[in-house]
Amino acid sequence: MRATACFALAVGTALLALGALAIDLYVDPVNGDDSNDGLSWNTALRTITEAGQLAGEERASVHLAEGTFSEESGEVFPIHFVRLGLLSGRSSGETIIDAGASSRIMECDSECHEGTMSSLTLTRDAESLPEEINAPLMDLCWWDGHFDRLQFAHLGGIPIFGNLCNAAFNECRFSGQRDSLFRNEREDGRPLVVDVSDCVFQYCHGPADEGSEFPFIPYSGQLRIADCRFTSEGGHPAYTLRWTWMAI
Repeated sequence: MRATACFALAVGTALLALGALAIDLYVDPVNGDDSNDGLSWNTALRTITEAGQLAGEERASVHLAEGTFSEESGEVFPIHFVRLGLLSGRSSGETIIDAGASSRIMECDSECHEGTMSSLTLTRDAESLPEEINAPLMDLCWWDGHFDRLQFAHLGGIPIFGNLCNAAFNECRFSGQRDSLFRNEREDGRPLVVDVSDCVFQYCHGPADEGSEFPFIPYSGQLRIADCRFTSEGGHPAYTLRWTWMAI
């Protein structure tokens, strides 16, 4: 009996410790207030920036209401998280993160396993984009990450910088693409493995002819593409790539 009680206490303590490592936060750029605790829609924060500060060392799951998150709504870019496990909007057409003149939307310090980002539009001011190609929207280190129903508008570079090990992009739209899509430039030697399916790419240089170079430059690892549509501005022809696999 005593052993059972001790075991139950140990399990309860372990679960409590695990629970303390994660936090759900709710953010509403219209009706929220950064003086709230952010633990429900009724007490939502106003900025993702405050959610990152409030989460601290904990793995954050951040839920975003409709509206535009920008400097005008109080955001400070790049938005910083120590550990980000989830960033989810209501819909990609109605939940928008606009970095304005900032080249980077977000950065995270620590690795996260099974992170998810969904139903968002991520954009910035196209006229203020830097000329260099290494101007990523986000700096993430996610293992088994899922990016679903995202719109990357006025990309002008690469969406994600860092380690994307076993990452999957599904039903995403990339517009304003210049040259490359994914790079793995960290020096720890970990592989880049990315699956891209049911996505649309609109890039802003030249026609998307069947024989043209794809806007992908993976630096080491594997890139698998299935059922993706490529097009370009100016009414150039588009084509659909049903399946390909690249190993660099």
